[in-house]
Amino acid sequence: MFKEIYLFFKKTIGKKLFFTIVFLAALCELIKSCTLILPFLVEKFINQIQDGVFSLFYPKIALCAYLAIFVIQSIIVWLYGKKQISSKVKLQLAVFDNLLKTNPNELKKRGEGFFTSLMEKSVDTLLNFLTPVSFSAFFNVAQIFIILAVLFYKNLFIGLISSFLLVLYFIAFILNNKLFSSILMEYIEKNSVGIAKIYDFIKGNKVLVANSEYQQFAHQKVLVILKKVQGIEFKLQYFFELIFSSLGNFIQPCTNLIIIVLLGKNVVDGAMPFGSFVLVLTYYNLLQNKFESFQKITDLMFHTSGALKGLKDFIDEQKFLKLEKIENGGNYFLNFENASFALDGKPLLQNLSIKIPDGFNYGLIGSSGTGKSCFINLVLGLSKPDSGRIAFKKDSQGCADVFAMQSFAYLSQSEEIFNLPLQDNIFLSEKYDELEFKSLIEEFALAGLSDRNLGADGNAISGGEKQKVLLARFAHQIKGKDYYILDEPFTGMDIVTKKQMIEALKPYLKNKTGLCITHDQLVLDSLCYKTLLLNEKHGIVLCEDSASNIEELLLRK
Repeated sequence: MFKEIYLFFKKTIGKKLFFTIVFLAALCELIKSCTLILPFLVEKFINQIQDGVFSLFYPKIALCAYLAIFVIQSIIVWLYGKKQISSKVKLQLAVFDNLLKTNPNELKKRGEGFFTSLMEKSVDTLLNFLTPVSFSAFFNVAQIFIILAVLFYKNLFIGLISSFLLVLYFIAFILNNKLFSSILMEYIEKNSVGIAKIYDFIKGNKVLVANSEYQQFAHQKVLVILKKVQGIEFKLQYFFELIFSSLGNFIQPCTNLIIIVLLGKNVVDGAMPFGSFVLVLTYYNLLQNKFESFQKITDLMFHTSGALKGLKDFIDEQKFLKLEKIENGGNYFLNFENASFALDGKPLLQNLSIKIPDGFNYGLIGSSGTGKSCFINLVLGLSKPDSGRIAFKKDSQGCADVFAMQSFAYLSQSEEIFNLPLQDNIFLSEKYDELEFKSLIEEFALAGLSDRNLGADGNAISGGEKQKVLLARFAHQIKGKDYYILDEPFTGMDIVTKKQMIEALKPYLKNKTGLCITHDQLVLDSLCYKTLLLNEKHGIVLCEDSASNIEELLLRK
């Protein structure tokens, strides 16, 4: 497991940062381990009292040692915290970047709570493995043997009892690891299927993943968010830890020293404690506390294993979209060759063979349940047919193999609007053109939105305004592409606005090839030259007439 953890961190945050964090965490605990020698100073002090000498020499040394350890440890923790936050940002970005390349249909299968689970719980749990607190559990186990050696030297009987307890703890540790690790892994295996609902950039990855520059755009925006949030988190964590570590590592030991000094004064006045006895008793109590490290290590390994498995599913994801270059010059738009596809056992396409010519604006219609959305996913390369093949432009280019979506301007039904200004929502990472922007906001009636953020999923604007923003983005994208897909592009618009938007969109579809999914006769008549009908026999019919009546077409068998 330790090798897996190292390889994972090496791949995500880098070898140098990983070893820096490990070194600082280990150094912090190594400095803290120096406190083991301090009981010997207490023994010296008590022995002096036993001999009738009261001197603060050894308590002063102990006090200075505690103070020095506390100061050095606080500095190391500060340095560690800075590096740990950098590693968290890098790890979260690595997860985010890989998710962005993942097939959106695969992400939907993961279920609810996906983003929070990965970006917070799993990342924090895995990074927790490298904290000084976690390292202390391993250091405590090593310290057990040092304490045992002291106990054997001072008192053979207590040394034997302590060794017996150590054996029992170790057996329990082995049993816990063998038994519960298998139970935990089984639980994680079954539970890991339930994830989805990804942050607003992930939900919009159909748009972002079609262009590597768009992915860089999303990467930069998320980086800014992560740095700000994690910077605040670091300050809170550091000062919180500093307060409590001062209590445990400095104030409490100093209080103990004061008590010992007072007791020592009492010894001079008549009490007769033995320094060696106090030393043995102190180390024995320390040993009892350090035995708990076995349980801490068990819990730590369980949680780390689970987090590592969850994150590796996405860092090493085999379902990433392929971004192979698509060649031009084909003599058709799409070619279905005996293609079949079923969703949850329900056939949607069955042995479909049809070649769809290039150079036309197609309307795609079909009754509910005939599989229009699945058809689009097959065309975009987001899904593969169960049998047969679907080629894009050339016989050698399967839609899924070359990821045809790169060649499409795509307006989906999902409202892929980000909590950014209108300008960023339209151009994404592409170069901002002020003249084009002014033209788009005028054509699509967006002037009222130009100076404000649109909200996650566009929750700061109306439904009609969302569609106008998506249409403006589509109009910008279609300029550089030959193919398009419009999925119910005028949803939520009144008839007057719809007519205006249709007229605004018409020039952009000229000399392009694409599909417009619609149930609206006005849209079909205005934007579509030919009609593709998905029928209930799990096939596609190409209707040559340009102004087909939707109701009549849907009645065809």
